[in-house]
Amino acid sequence: MSTTFSVTVEDLVTEALEDLTIVGEYGSLNGSQLTRGIRAVNLQLQEWAPHGIDGFVQKTQTISLTSGTGTYTLGESGADVTMARPLVVRGIILRDADGDDFNLVQLSKDGYQSLTDKDTSGPPSHFWYDKGSLTLGTLYTYPVINADGYSLLMDYRRPLTDVDEGSDVIDIGQAWYTALIAGIRDRMAKKYGKKPDVQDTQMKVAMALGVTRELNRNPLVGYPGEYD
Repeated sequence: MSTTFSVTVEDLVTEALEDLTIVGEYGSLNGSQLTRGIRAVNLQLQEWAPHGIDGFVQKTQTISLTSGTGTYTLGESGADVTMARPLVVRGIILRDADGDDFNLVQLSKDGYQSLTDKDTSGPPSHFWYDKGSLTLGTLYTYPVINADGYSLLMDYRRPLTDVDEGSDVIDIGQAWYTALIAGIRDRMAKKYGKKPDVQDTQMKVAMALGVTRELNRNPLVGYPGEYD
């Protein structure tokens, strides 16, 4: 049995500042602390990236549906929806004009291609996502919306290159969370007149590397950062 949980950027920064006694237990961050924390997270991830330490950010994107359109390209440039190209779409909710929500069923490629009349009109009940090229993915909805006022709330994962919001969910495998918190703590320490604990951070990084290597040798263990 595996246990999954979500860790946001704000959670990580709060833990780091609690270690520095800048934020009390169960305290909350102010705007300046969160901004500094986001910068520290990005710097730490950039430092680790060349060593093959990567992961995912989980995000939610709202997509306004256009009547008569069932296909939408997703990407940072030249796309119907401007956003980071998703690597994986985890789920989609259809929101109607009255604000009511309905879960869409995800289809496989074969499942979508087996639909005999892909132009059937009506509120979408199914979707298939093709991650496509390095720059553009394509979202297919079925049936094709035939009314205004509908939107999709899409939960997806993109590569962990940087973060920009406290609500961003970081997914790097459970072994790395304590090391990342320690790295954030040390990067923020001097700004608050505190002393970094570099030795502690190095120890936690070494432990995380050891766990990762063991899981890579024994994939059936179930690495928590492994995705479909």
